[in-house]
Amino acid sequence: MDLYELMSRFGAALGVGLVFGLERSWQNRDAGPGTRTAGIRTFTISGLLGGVVGALAMVSGGPMTLGGGLIVGLGFAAFVGTMALFFQEENRADETYSATSFVTAMLTFALGAYALIGDIRVAGAVAVVSAGLLAARENLHSWIKHLTWPKLRSALVLLAMSVVVLPLVPNEDIGPFGGVNPREIWIIAIVLAAI
Repeated sequence: MDLYELMSRFGAALGVGLVFGLERSWQNRDAGPGTRTAGIRTFTISGLLGGVVGALAMVSGGPMTLGGGLIVGLGFAAFVGTMALFFQEENRADETYSATSFVTAMLTFALGAYALIGDIRVAGAVAVVSAGLLAARENLHSWIKHLTWPKLRSALVLLAMSVVVLPLVPNEDIGPFGGVNPREIWIIAIVLAAI
C-alpha cells in the first residue's frame, strides 16, 4: 500500500468517526459541557483509532494472520472495555438505560479499522446509512408507535418472500418451448404482495 492510499484510508477512518460524531453531538446538543461520554471529538478520534489498529494489523501481515487478528481483536476489546465503563457511568448519572451511543462507538471503531483493512467505500456507506438511522430516531419511534400487528406481519411475510424464498427459487426456464422461469413468476408474486 503506497502513501497516498494509506492517507486516503486514514481519511476515510477519520470521516467515519466525524459522521458519527456530528450526529451524536447534534442529538445531545442541549447537554452541558462534560456531561456526555462522547461527542464529536471522541467519535472522530475513535474512528481514527480504529484506523490505526487496522494499519497495525496490516503491518503485522494482514488481519487474516494470527498477529494481525490479535491486534484487531485486542484493540477492539480494549476500546470496548474502556468505553463501556464511561457509558455505564453516564447512564447512571442520567438515570437512563440507553445503549445507542455505546453501540455507535463500537461501530465507529470497527468501521475505522475496516477502512484500513477492507473497502473504504463500504466503510463510508455503512457509516452514512447508520448515521441516517440514528438521526431518524424520532421518526422511527413515532412510526413504531403507529405500527399495527397486521402491517408488521405483512411486512415480515413480504421480507420472507424476498429475502428467504427468492434466492432459493430456480432461475432457469422449465417446460417445453422455453417454458416459464420460476424466479420471474416469484418476482411477480412479490410485486403483487407489495401492492
